[in-house]
Amino acid sequence: MNELPLFFILSIYIALAAIHFDLHGFDQALDNCQHALDIESKSLPLDHPSLAVTYEYMTTIYERLGNFDRAKDCLNKSNTIDHLRTLVLRSAL
Repeated sequence: MNELPLFFILSIYIALAAIHFDLHGFDQALDNCQHALDIESKSLPLDHPSLAVTYEYMTTIYERLGNFDRAKDCLNKSNTIDHLRTLVLRSAL
């Protein structure tokens, strides 16, 4: 059996996270984001924009759960990835 493409699996986890978020199932949304993040961190470069987006989603979920320390950590990770990506792109010019 062929494996599903990575982007398809990640898309499923992120879509499930969005559905749970909309239904106020924040813990389930967070679990799906964590699954996506686990896959992304093992298979993508550490400065990949997909990681930053997943951390942004997790920031919002942690805010809704009232866990502002974790939200801040995720936001910082997202911003760090965005900053690294900007530096890499500028150095290529």
